[in-house]
Amino acid sequence: MKKLILLFLGVALLLSGCSKDNCTAPQATDFSGTSTWVADVDPSTLTMLDGGRMLIEDQIGEWYDSSDEKLVTGKSIWTVNWLLEPDWSSAKLWGTAKIYVGVPSGGSAEAATGIWELTWEGQLTEGVFDPEIQFLSEGIISVTANGYGTSGDVMGKHANWTYTMNIKQGFVYNLTGSFL
Repeated sequence: MKKLILLFLGVALLLSGCSKDNCTAPQATDFSGTSTWVADVDPSTLTMLDGGRMLIEDQIGEWYDSSDEKLVTGKSIWTVNWLLEPDWSSAKLWGTAKIYVGVPSGGSAEAATGIWELTWEGQLTEGVFDPEIQFLSEGIISVTANGYGTSGDVMGKHANWTYTMNIKQGFVYNLTGSFL
């Protein structure tokens, strides 16, 4: 009997807020756009590891996220950590970011109409180091991010992003995602 009652309660929870023709469950909002590099804020620290690998920590940069959805558009500040292979062909990346909704590139974070706080991880593949510019001239960076709205118009919302950059085409990520 207890199992039957628990089964009915479970079904009732799944169907709560829904009728035959209308469901009031929250619907995800999908978005797409670009994230464009603006400036380095802090160049980071570099540690050489055994086997020639490099650990780059706390590289901070400003980007501008432009989207078809205004609630994910604005100035973003990214903290990046890299674990690079000796030949720069691949790397693991991870870090945090904040998106200041409604703030133009170079604008003041205090003007934000909302703030997203993100944690993320990514990877570099097909990397090619260019000694002339002392950085990558080629490679694909793929990032997945999870974020929470911590103030303003996005307070309490949850979002997921996917960022993909082909370095050969410039320092611009194509982004897609959704939020509730």
